[in-house]
Amino acid sequence: MSRFSHRALVGLLALAAVFVVAYGTLGSRYGLPLVGGEDVSGEWMMEGYNSARTRAVEANITLPLRESRELPLQEVIASGSPVAIARGIALVEAERTLRAVDLRSGRERWSFPVNGTYLSPATDGDGVFLKAESANRGQIFGLDLDSGAQRWVFTPKRVSSADQGFVGGHITSPAISGDAVLVASGKELYALNKRTGKPLWEVRMSEWVTAAPAIGNGRVYLADSKFVYAVDEKTGKLVWKKPAAFSLYFA
Repeated sequence: MSRFSHRALVGLLALAAVFVVAYGTLGSRYGLPLVGGEDVSGEWMMEGYNSARTRAVEANITLPLRESRELPLQEVIASGSPVAIARGIALVEAERTLRAVDLRSGRERWSFPVNGTYLSPATDGDGVFLKAESANRGQIFGLDLDSGAQRWVFTPKRVSSADQGFVGGHITSPAISGDAVLVASGKELYALNKRTGKPLWEVRMSEWVTAAPAIGNGRVYLADSKFVYAVDEKTGKLVWKKPAAFSLYFA
């Protein structure tokens, strides 16, 4: 047995339970039959549900919750990022790999290996956007949702490193808005063209980023360890910058 066998089994059971509950309670957009001819539906396209990071969706929930099905994976890591769902495909992080699982059949459609962890996949229903970070190196990838083919890769100027004790500066979970993918890394916030990965604009922060960008009312909100920022979503122009009431570690 491999060194991951016991951990993988425990992790697989936990992930399956969390995934089934989450998937079974999402709001309706696409009808996706599971076992017994039932229809459960919904999409959860990025970490936090949407670009505003509301982490909430309207749904009719009947208690008690019950398991509908389990989707086995080849391996599972001890910790990882949330599952993203679109068009009947679940994007699941495994051991240095992103796996796309067909929700109708439970079969893997494709896999994409990366040198990093906590991939935090996001999708707009056509492309897939994920981050990968290892030591003091990191990248953001754009993939095709149907095939898993790589469309582009972007390397930020810097990521968290041992120099600051790996506190702050980590690549944030991508947020999708219109034609842009918003992601921060190091002390920079980037707006990337979601089709090409080329930067549309870039904003420099005072300190190492500690919170992923959230988008609302045409503005991008994020924080570093000392300040909270509002940036114009289209131009990248700084709207305001306010000191935090206390030092931010993670948000």
